[in-house]
Amino acid sequence: MNNQSRIITQRMLEDSVTLDEKLIEIIQDAFITLAKDPAITPQIQQIPMDAVNGQVCVKSAYVPKLPYFVVKIAGIFPNNNEINEQSNQGCMCLFDSTSGKLDTLLADNGLLTQLRTAASGAVAAKFLAPKSGKYVAVIGAGVQAKLQLKALALVSNFESVSIFSRTTEKADILSDWVKDHLKKDSKVSQNIAEALADAEIIITTTGATDHLINPSHLNLNKPVHITAMGSDSPRKNELSPELYSLASRYVCDLKSQSLCLGELRTVAATGEVDFTKVEELGEVCAQQSFRREEDTLSICDLTGVGILDLAIASYARNMA
Repeated sequence: MNNQSRIITQRMLEDSVTLDEKLIEIIQDAFITLAKDPAITPQIQQIPMDAVNGQVCVKSAYVPKLPYFVVKIAGIFPNNNEINEQSNQGCMCLFDSTSGKLDTLLADNGLLTQLRTAASGAVAAKFLAPKSGKYVAVIGAGVQAKLQLKALALVSNFESVSIFSRTTEKADILSDWVKDHLKKDSKVSQNIAEALADAEIIITTTGATDHLINPSHLNLNKPVHITAMGSDSPRKNELSPELYSLASRYVCDLKSQSLCLGELRTVAATGEVDFTKVEELGEVCAQQSFRREEDTLSICDLTGVGILDLAIASYARNMA
């Protein structure tokens, strides 16, 4: 019997796991598993580390039919650039579902989380974004903003991107990347209203603690879809709760998690949430429930579910 656990480094993962159609399919299948199979996804443990401007969260998932379960430790330490370390730290650990033995430690330092988050955005857009959508707006200009646009280009034939970020230099860099790598038109907007004026597909990738997008920002004379992924803790919020009542479809990755950590939390703070209106993305995928012609505004709130970490960690284990 081989009792040796395996360690896969970030460099090995960078060389073997890419954001492509295959990964999007794997993440879509993981959402379907969440909807159709018994899955245990415990409440996320969050460790605020205000003394060093950091945060660590622990996510996990177990599906009885699968050979492994996962525990992920993910840390974000924005001040690390001052000590020449990357801001994302952490790892995913795969354990044998029968024996509990550590099978593989993937020292990804957030890489796999970034990739599966981008793939999740692509899954949401595949089912919910208007197929005729040409104009994309992205709020935020960090790594996830770039990955979201790269993933979106795999499922959508959009033509142009408007970018707004509080850091103009980052927005300029992202805009140039869109032009050079995605071969799409791109511009940097001076404010959110300008960025969203013509947008049909909107992506928010910020750490905002107060809502950025209000109903007045949207042009609902045409179909609009929003994928919001910045709110993943009780202190974050990107969308005005007023958008909930305007949405013809409101989708999240996990209702219970969105209610605690995502955009549903601020909706619930203003009144009772009608859960008959709220869909989970796994159900949408399983039922092949694509955008309907009568849909005006659709919203997808992604907080990040442990079963996605299980899916990408298992895939990376086999690829590296």
